[in-house]
Amino acid sequence: MHFAGVATVLGRKLAPLRLSMASATACQDAQRTTTSGNVLLTALLTDCSSEFSVTPRLSSAEVIRSISEKCIPDLVVTANDPPYHAFGRAGDRTHKLDSYHESAAESDRCKWAAGIGPVESVEALSGVIRRVTRHSSSVRLYDAFFTSSEGHSKRRNSLQLILENWFQSCAYPIERRSLDIFSSDHKTTHAGLSNLKTDLLSLQKDFPIKMEVRVMQNVNSILHPRHIQTSNFILLADPGLDFFDGVGGLRHILLKPARGDKEHLRLVRSLKTVEHVTLPVPRL
Repeated sequence: MHFAGVATVLGRKLAPLRLSMASATACQDAQRTTTSGNVLLTALLTDCSSEFSVTPRLSSAEVIRSISEKCIPDLVVTANDPPYHAFGRAGDRTHKLDSYHESAAESDRCKWAAGIGPVESVEALSGVIRRVTRHSSSVRLYDAFFTSSEGHSKRRNSLQLILENWFQSCAYPIERRSLDIFSSDHKTTHAGLSNLKTDLLSLQKDFPIKMEVRVMQNVNSILHPRHIQTSNFILLADPGLDFFDGVGGLRHILLKPARGDKEHLRLVRSLKTVEHVTLPVPRL
């Protein structure tokens, strides 16, 4: 039995959900389902890229345990009353379909749909980053100031925070992960680009993945809003991706789900590249 796009099963990707789950038929355009025994596994997620396989002829309990071990979902939705005792720890993340609207997972989903709002602690920021990066093999960062000479240490600390939380939660094997940074020629200096390259080489010691930096010809200041983009989610960060204030504290950061900015970010990537730095996977 092969599950394509069900690895999240409402898990760690509640954030990108745009539809309320009043019933299974209310969201047929976004759901992918499969059955095993009396269990209905539903992924109400668009742009889901995670994949995994489950051996045929597993029992319902074995399927749910397998999913829970491989993708640590927030919730597994079942068609009928599940035999919670058979699922082990996975039973704590299992909920019957017709009472899903009462679940904590649905409450969390509604909060994300309404907007994340200000993030005022490193713990809260880390939680957001883990949730939006967990089921993504790639992370793209867009910030015109990444290659400027100012705020070098703050950006390095922000990069480390993003990478640490992504690596703590990522469901993909390390060899499939990559980081791409997009910056603006309007702000780039030789020293700024050199500093960023040095920082990334240093970070690769702990996060041995391919990293690339592209300095774009920023026509009409298209690359102005700051974004974190994963395989299935876009996060807008205001005032930027330099999360720290330079004296050890966290800046006041406003985070917003920005799925509608997908075309804008495609336009940014289509701009002419004036500088391109590639740091291949280091040999350990």
